[in-house]
Amino acid sequence: MDWAGLQDFVAVADAGSLSGAARVRGVSQPTIGRRIESLERELNALLFNRTPKGLTLTQTGERILAHARRMMEEALAVERVATGADQRIEGSVRVTLTDLMGTRWLPARLPEFQRRYPTLRMEVAVDNRTLDLVRREADIAVRLARPQQPDLVARKAVSYHYGLYASKQYLKRHGTPASARDLPGHDFVGYDEAVVRHEGLKRIERLFGEGHVVHRATGNSGVLAAIAEGLGTGISGCYFSDAEPRLVRLLPDSFDFEFECWVATHEDLYRSARIKAVFDFLVEQLQKEAPRFAGKAA
Repeated sequence: MDWAGLQDFVAVADAGSLSGAARVRGVSQPTIGRRIESLERELNALLFNRTPKGLTLTQTGERILAHARRMMEEALAVERVATGADQRIEGSVRVTLTDLMGTRWLPARLPEFQRRYPTLRMEVAVDNRTLDLVRREADIAVRLARPQQPDLVARKAVSYHYGLYASKQYLKRHGTPASARDLPGHDFVGYDEAVVRHEGLKRIERLFGEGHVVHRATGNSGVLAAIAEGLGTGISGCYFSDAEPRLVRLLPDSFDFEFECWVATHEDLYRSARIKAVFDFLVEQLQKEAPRFAGKAA
C-alpha cells in the first residue's frame, strides 16, 4: 500500500475538500483527486461520499481514518527519532514565525547565522497560525504564547510588550489624548476577531466603541502599516513600532501589554545537533534585544 495515499486520505478527511487538502499537501487539486481515486481502487472501497457541500467520510472511511491517523503518528515518531539522532550540523531546519518576526526581525540575523553555520540553512515559514510541531509542519516555532502541545521543549526567550500607537499625521488631525478618558471617539485599528484572544485587547476595542473600529487585519504587519498610514490608533508591538519614525506611543503607563515570546521544538528533534543549533541561535538573538522587545531603549 502506498503510504503517501494514506497521508492524502487523512488530509482530505481533515480539510473536507480536495482543494483544502491540496493546499496542505502542496499539490494541485486534480492530483490529489486522482490519488484518492487510486487509493479507493487499491482498497476496493469507497472512502468519501461526494456531495454538493463537499466530501464526507463513508462508514468504511471513518473506520480506516482511525487506523491511518495512528499510522501517521507512528511514522512521524520514527522520523523525529531518526532526525534527533543526527549529530551533523548540516542540512535544513524549518522555522515558523509570525509575519513581522519572519519578514523583518529574522532576515537581519541570517548573515550571522550563515557565518556561524555555513553548511546549515533555515527554511522560514511565515505564518500567523500555530503550525503543528508534533506533525512536523515545522521543526522549530517562535511563538507569542507558551506552547501547550505535549512532548515539546520550550524556552521563554523575551517578554514582548505591545503598546498603543498613532501616527503623527493622525494626531495632528484628531489631537493627542491626554488620558484614557479621551480615547472614546478616536478611530481604532484592530486585529481580526479570530486572532484577538487577549482579554485586555478586547477591552480596549470596547473602550473606543465598535463604530470606531475602522480597520482590522489578521497580522501584526497589517495593523502596523494601517496605523503608520494614519488610519487610526492601534495596539502594536513595541519592537517594530518604536522603530517607525511616523509613530508615537500613547499613554504607556495605561496601555502596556506583555506577551511571552517562546522558542519551541519537539523533544525528539531537540537531540539533533542541527535543530539544537538553530534553537539556541534564535533564543540568543532574541535575548540580545530584550530591552527593545520590552519597549525600552536598548
